[in-house]
Amino acid sequence: MTPRAWLILIVGIAAVIEDLGWRRISNWTSGGALAGGFIVHFADKGWPGLGRSFLGAVIGFGVFLIFYLLGGMAIRTIFRQSRSWMGVAGPGASVAEAKSGESIPYAPALTVGAWLALISEM
Repeated sequence: MTPRAWLILIVGIAAVIEDLGWRRISNWTSGGALAGGFIVHFADKGWPGLGRSFLGAVIGFGVFLIFYLLGGMAIRTIFRQSRSWMGVAGPGASVAEAKSGESIPYAPALTVGAWLALISEM
């Protein structure tokens, strides 16, 4: 297996474990994947590979930044807060508990997609 394939395999496993277990992917996993991607692409394609990796990271960051600035899933956040304000959320239910109950882990789907793309290249 190539270093790129190993990186995709390892990051995918780590992201799925974190997302299923805690409904979040840590900055250590994301940052490690970013650094690993830069290193692998630089080693494989030189400066042009590093440049393309950087451009892809900027585009991906921009897409998720939009969701972050909107408060994640903006409509769901507004609905959750309005239920809390009206007292419908239930006794003792915190916003964090409601959020974890409503969240859907997306790392498994992204990981399977990345692995299928990797297999299709072989």
